[in-house]
Amino acid sequence: MQRRSFLGGVLVSGIRGTGANQPAPMNAPPARELSIGVQPGVPNIIRARVVIVSGASGGVFLYSPGAPGVGNLVASMTEATNDPFGNPTLPGVVSYGAFSEIAQLVAGVLRLGATTDPTLGQIDATGGAMHFNSGTTGAGDSPATFAMQSKNVNSGGLPRLTSATSAIVINPSGTGAAGNQLLVVSNPASPGSGPSIRFQGNAAGDQLLGMGVAGDTNQRIAVNTRGRIDWGSGSAVADTDLFRSGAGRLASSTILADISGAEETVHAVTFANSWTQAAGRQATQYLLAPVPGSAAQGSVVVMGSVVVPVGFVAGQAITTAAAAAYRPNNAAPVVAVDVTANGPVEVSWTAGGVLNYNRALGTAVAVGDIIDIPLFTAFLNN
Repeated sequence: MQRRSFLGGVLVSGIRGTGANQPAPMNAPPARELSIGVQPGVPNIIRARVVIVSGASGGVFLYSPGAPGVGNLVASMTEATNDPFGNPTLPGVVSYGAFSEIAQLVAGVLRLGATTDPTLGQIDATGGAMHFNSGTTGAGDSPATFAMQSKNVNSGGLPRLTSATSAIVINPSGTGAAGNQLLVVSNPASPGSGPSIRFQGNAAGDQLLGMGVAGDTNQRIAVNTRGRIDWGSGSAVADTDLFRSGAGRLASSTILADISGAEETVHAVTFANSWTQAAGRQATQYLLAPVPGSAAQGSVVVMGSVVVPVGFVAGQAITTAAAAAYRPNNAAPVVAVDVTANGPVEVSWTAGGVLNYNRALGTAVAVGDIIDIPLFTAFLNN
């Protein structure tokens, strides 16, 4: 066989199909990874291990749709105030919506809002607490609003929490809101000695809970920090109430009230002319009572038990004068009982607000006798 024919056959048998089927050359290096930068033949892909952006106007900017330009910036990562095309930008990592809405992550704070005011909504964690903030900034701050509702707001009707200057308002929204429960508190475990819900005021007497109807100028029901409950029409101040007037005592100002309308309590007398309280018997005292069915104070209720002193005389004052609010137009006499002598005695509540000993009506009264004064009423406008 000729050498030329043999070599030709070997060459032909070693070259089949395309070059892709050729065996690797002897001692050839392995294939390398794609090079960093724009890939040959694929101009839309950049592959890099580290990207460094620096400079006063540096940043990463994303545009859609179409070529980069004015009005189609959708995201940025920069500290500049504008992108290369003049679109306004915010610091940090920012996503821009089609209607000026933004989501901004900067310095550990997530802000949700608008390009005109990026702090309409803000979530941050400072001082060991998570903060959810909402509302416009600066002078004339508008109320913060937290909307918790279904994606379809017209069918959800779930509460919308609005934080005004000094209040949080729960206001349902959507057509499905009618009849919805706005707030349900359910404690799956026994609360023990503490309440599931606690209302705490700043001072005793502060109004803590109120109820009314849209358009009312006053609360129809109000509860204060003393536990007092006031009721009214909603168009005027409350005219009925219920409160604790002392240990083991429940009262109402429609039964007990002082001249200012505050909670009335019984008043101990100040004795005069050596008259004294009878030991172990009804305390000598007085209080205001309103006209039945009216908030006006109509009478003074007086009661007690006293000891006749040395030097007593008819027409003598037993007590000093009460305040002007407790003085009737005219004296109101009543028959008391000298329990020692078993005889009737006349006493009175004078126009000067004094409990007065008038005279004995039967058996003579003596020093040391005990006179019981039954509960009696002196009408103020008598």
